Amino acid sequence: MSFEEILKKNKFILAEASIVEVLRRSKRVELHPQLEHTLLLYDETGKEELLNLYRDYISVAEKSGFPIIILTPTWRADKARLSEAGITKNVNKDAAEFMKQIRSNWGVWQDNIFIGGCIGCKNDCCKPHEALSIQEAYDFHSWQISKLAQAGIDFLIAETVPALSEATGIAKAMSETGVPYIISFVINRKGQVLDGTSLEHAFKTIDSVCETSPIGYWINCSHPSFARE
Repeated sequence: MSFEEILKKNKFILAEASIVEVLRRSKRVELHPQLEHTLLLYDETGKEELLNLYRDYISVAEKSGFPIIILTPTWRADKARLSEAGITKNVNKDAAEFMKQIRSNWGVWQDNIFIGGCIGCKNDCCKPHEALSIQEAYDFHSWQISKLAQAGIDFLIAETVPALSEATGIAKAMSETGVPYIISFVINRKGQVLDGTSLEHAFKTIDSVCETSPIGYWINCSHPSFARE
């Protein structure tokens, strides 16, 4: 069953909880200053820490009977950061394969596990004034979006987006891949995108300019009470 079919069929779907912050606080691994947790894929201790986290989250889903979404550890694995760090490996593909291997260990339950190819905004997700314009976002993010789409994930997702402009450029690039995608905003206490845009306006704007609309919108890194304003 496809990810889109799962969304339509199920009233509730779980998603992984914190990954980067749990790793940061664990003190058992060292995060990269630019790439965060991505390079843990190539470190035995790091891989074990990632496996333990994903295993815990999937176990909760299995016990509850709900499908679950897990995301590639590629939030900061864009072309610019990888180049700056001197990384030449196909990190986004390797991350997708890592997640597929995790899923394969769950026997019949693996049909309830869906893998999202994850990207993040270019700059600080809490500073909307640093967000890219539509064209800048399209140009900056297209490379990573293409790499993840080619890696055979179930859907694409942009997390921690603080402004409509960057979200729109990302959505335009994702819509061209033919892969289902989700845009996830950081919102303020008023329930607005951090740049002051209402969620309703943001959704309508993106839907109107993309070849294919997102299959859904998320909010993240925001207290749930913000969405009730």
